[in-house]
Amino acid sequence: MKIKTRKIKLTKSEYRRKSSTEIKEIAKGILDNTIFTSQHLHEQERQYMSMVFMPLGMMNAIQSRNMWRQDPWMFYAKRNRSEMSGPNGLPMLDNLAWLDKQDTLRVEKLMKIHDDALKKIDSIAV
Repeated sequence: MKIKTRKIKLTKSEYRRKSSTEIKEIAKGILDNTIFTSQHLHEQERQYMSMVFMPLGMMNAIQSRNMWRQDPWMFYAKRNRSEMSGPNGLPMLDNLAWLDKQDTLRVEKLMKIHDDALKKIDSIAV
């Protein structure tokens, strides 16, 4: 019996840069508390990433490798009403997306502008 071997050509997965409207929607969602990110987790809670973002724990090896090749910097997921809380009090989210470093910095910049505007409003005497 002869066993045939085949080479499987894996395509290189490319990260798709988010548009400015998508970045604004993500920043608004984070500020409105409708989007939960990996930045919300404390350092000691980072070990529970696959429990919070359940698709991380359910990926097979090829999916995981393709994801890490895109150099994710921040994971995020939309919260929903049927969201369950895990045994550690963290949410258990059934959806997942990620941003690379450049897009993460763009989101953080928008959030800082919002925080600075709130501080300015708080400091104005009426």
